Amino acid sequence: MEQNQGYSVSRKHFSREFRVQILKEHEEKGIPISVLARNHGIHPITVYQWRRKMNRDDQGSDDLNPAQVKALLQELQALKKENTTLKTKVADLVVSQEILEVALDIAKKKALLKQVHLAGKSKSSKNSK
Repeated sequence: MEQNQGYSVSRKHFSREFRVQILKEHEEKGIPISVLARNHGIHPITVYQWRRKMNRDDQGSDDLNPAQVKALLQELQALKKENTTLKTKVADLVVSQEILEVALDIAKKKALLKQVHLAGKSKSSKNSK
């Protein structure tokens, strides 16, 4: 046993059946974890960790179902195809926007040139009078 600041430190190892039994008491009988832990001489955090680990293990076993893996792979392929299509559409829209911006700049410049030309004509017609 290892000594730490005068306290004896040891780890208790509990069987899976014992842990499951404690968690079933909590779930089925509604006994609070703090009460269960106190009754069995376990720290409540330990029981919460068991519960979290068992929930994670339960969820992890479902992920290994071959039918679900196949469905997820098909969905992934469909999403990749859709993503490629959307990227192409976005690129087309960007090009169209750039063309429209250039066309708008040209139209503005033509309008300014027309105003300058008309202003020049009105000055020359005033000078000729």
